[in-house]
Amino acid sequence: MFRGRHITIATKHGKEKALAPLVSTLLQAIPKTFDQLDTDQFGTFSGETERTGSPIEVLRAKTRLAQELCGDRRFIVSEGSFGPHPASPFITANEEWLLYTDFDLNHEVLVRSLSVETNYKQHAVKSIQELEQVIQSTDFPNNGLILIAKEQGEIREVIKDLVDTEALIASYAAFNNRYNDIIVQTDMRAHKNTLRMKHIELTAIKLINRMLSTCPACHFPGFGAVSADKGLPCKYCQAPTNAILAENWSCSNCQYTTKKFFPDGLKYADPGICSFCNP
Repeated sequence: MFRGRHITIATKHGKEKALAPLVSTLLQAIPKTFDQLDTDQFGTFSGETERTGSPIEVLRAKTRLAQELCGDRRFIVSEGSFGPHPASPFITANEEWLLYTDFDLNHEVLVRSLSVETNYKQHAVKSIQELEQVIQSTDFPNNGLILIAKEQGEIREVIKDLVDTEALIASYAAFNNRYNDIIVQTDMRAHKNTLRMKHIELTAIKLINRMLSTCPACHFPGFGAVSADKGLPCKYCQAPTNAILAENWSCSNCQYTTKKFFPDGLKYADPGICSFCNP
């Protein structure tokens, strides 16, 4: 279904580096990049533009805009965010979403991935010496840093695309003459952040695997796990645990659903995670 077809990767920040090779090798499709898409209008990591709407709503808005601008029929678009891990709020997590859309078939395939492998940080700096400490603790400029100037909690100015330490220090000095609150933040845009680009690549593998998985009812692509049920029994006492008992698989076309028990190949959980055996 995908072999030899063009699939457009709509991106502003170089995500085709992670996506295009996989589209070519795993789907045997022909990747095309459309980079004339101002995705910053849907939200920025630096905060000067807030994201409105859910990740799915933003993905669909990006896709519609790309289709209007270039006229292609099949797209992959990405949306990411950073914040507290839903299970451990003291840990920062990177959530990535990828959406494949075929306008001819009126069909979507959506996946989500959550990772704690992220370098997302913010530092309030009061001197060049503090700034230099931040630089030394990061892989700059291989991973980008941005400067954010605030007054009374409001963002006044942002500088991105700083290419070396000299430019970063000079920009900080200029900010320091005008603003009281200056924040140095890791640049989370994909083309400036190697860890995020890697996570997008892993999410793309998940998307493509689902695109290649066909529904047993309608034979459409896009059959895969959409949620999971906890409750795998403890090997010792048989009490339910927080380990995964079953995955709920659903078709993105006809909504056929089924359960797949023991997705990790285990019928019992380690007693070490059991709240009865190991309270």
